[in-house]
Amino acid sequence: MPQPDPHHPLIGRRAFGLGVAAASLTVALGPALPANATTSRRRATLSDSTAFDETTLWDNTVDPLESYHVHGLAVLPDDTILVVTEGRHEVCDAGPRDLLVRRSPDGGDTWQPTRTLVASAGGQSWGNPTFVVDRLTGGIFLFYMLSTRLPANTGCSGDKGDLFMISSADGGLTWSAPRDMSGLFSQFPYEWTLHGPGPGHGIQLDNGRLLLNCAHRREVTGNTVAERRYGVASIYSDDHGRTWRATGEVPVSADYPINEARLIQRSDGTVLINGRAAAGGNRQRIVSVSADRGLSWSPPQLDGGHRHVQRRGRQPAALHGRAGHVRSEPGAVQPPRLPRSYQPDRVDQLRRRALLPLQPRDQRGPVVLLRARPALRRQDPAPLRP
Repeated sequence: MPQPDPHHPLIGRRAFGLGVAAASLTVALGPALPANATTSRRRATLSDSTAFDETTLWDNTVDPLESYHVHGLAVLPDDTILVVTEGRHEVCDAGPRDLLVRRSPDGGDTWQPTRTLVASAGGQSWGNPTFVVDRLTGGIFLFYMLSTRLPANTGCSGDKGDLFMISSADGGLTWSAPRDMSGLFSQFPYEWTLHGPGPGHGIQLDNGRLLLNCAHRREVTGNTVAERRYGVASIYSDDHGRTWRATGEVPVSADYPINEARLIQRSDGTVLINGRAAAGGNRQRIVSVSADRGLSWSPPQLDGGHRHVQRRGRQPAALHGRAGHVRSEPGAVQPPRLPRSYQPDRVDQLRRRALLPLQPRDQRGPVVLLRARPALRRQDPAPLRP
């Protein structure tokens, strides 16, 4: 294992509890390294059958930008991992932002240096990087948004957001020129001006369809929260990413202002979207279900209040199944319980490994990737030896 760099400070200790057969462990995060340095990892045993290691991908205390916030995660069929982040020049949702990527060609054992995929020029604010991977062709699509503010806007939220996309056919080594996706949502009657993909990653359905959620709203300037018409309408491709179309929207309601969300396909073929309530606050999440693979959506409901979402006697979803697919099973292992200062950003599946990027809520501090091996599955008895 590479030795820590004595010239870089240690990250403060954070406790991560993980319910694996009633076992838990307190783990200290390893030393932070600059993004172009040799990756340092620390391994810990969680139980007789599970261990994880952790990698600091970015850290504003040693890397040059003010903040590294809003992350996208993709695992390719050959176990290559791509992690993208907003490199923020200011701690501001509409301030100057680059899009940065790190790539691991070997499932997270080693990491290549940070690369800038989209650079901010003249204060441009590029954000919400979100991957979609076609596991049939190996194509990778990275969607993102250019955020702008009206002159009267004195806050840190953009009024407009235009959708763009770049793609890669060689595992993220090279990328296409940007493709302007403006106009995909012009048919909706809500006067939406901001179109934010993800964040995180889209999914591929059982019929090969690529599906990505996008959040929308009107301008912040001059509109109350209710007047912004928060909503979600996804985009999809049935031809391996050559063309993209908008799905129908989750029925727009001021009582259910669904915003940034996640998609999963369930074992019965239906698609579930689960999103946070817009405009901040600590409110219950909002859900909707599609019976036609994402083309139309049921009226929104609060998470836990819909019979299609929560079934009696079922435990929280386990971290296994195909990437982007989550199944609920009796006795499933729960995801990590984290201190209030931390929140999980993304969960993806790397065959028999679970991946979880973490960052403090205040947008500062290290971006740490937890990698569990083997995956958190009760039927995996073989221990990982340190």
